Amino acid sequence: MKSVAQELFDAALSKPRDARSAEYRQGVLDILRHRISEPNSDFKVGRYVAGTAEADAYWAGNDEGHQLASQYLNSAVALDAPNERTELFFANEDGRIDISKAADRFSERCAALIREKLPGNQRQFALMPYRRPFGHEFLGFDWSDETGAFLGFTINYGAELYLPDPVWPHVNCITVADSTDAIHLCRLIAERVLGNSIGTI
Repeated sequence: MKSVAQELFDAALSKPRDARSAEYRQGVLDILRHRISEPNSDFKVGRYVAGTAEADAYWAGNDEGHQLASQYLNSAVALDAPNERTELFFANEDGRIDISKAADRFSERCAALIREKLPGNQRQFALMPYRRPFGHEFLGFDWSDETGAFLGFTINYGAELYLPDPVWPHVNCITVADSTDAIHLCRLIAERVLGNSIGTI
């Protein structure tokens, strides 16, 4: 049975279009597997030397892979949520917050990584909102413990949902619809790690 990433790759690259190099095709498939959180032991930064034709083709394939993954993930989130809503969190008729499957899965992966990579008993998080020139806004969500271990998240706001498998020790860049989803996602992760959502702003 083909994986989801392979099916998306085959559908995009098998239809009539200009031929693509092996490096381009590898770039598409690597990003699809990464974004959809499928095992890919060969995926790594620096697969090709910067400045070469092979690297340029691979990175161009990465761009198409991101586009295909975003289309798939956005449609998956829509299927998760009632009434075809695409938010990660939304209030039901009783005023309670419903959590989409995408948010539930991502928050559990994040919490597991935090528990694994921050071994101390005094894990804590801090939220810091930022506004860049020209109006770009995002939220920093940083974790640390008394051993000095650190794991960070940069939460951007945009139309295309992007929830890649979290990694350590790098800062993880994700994209959600708005600040409401960002705050609720942080709260959900914190509750799964700490049992509460008490942190620093």
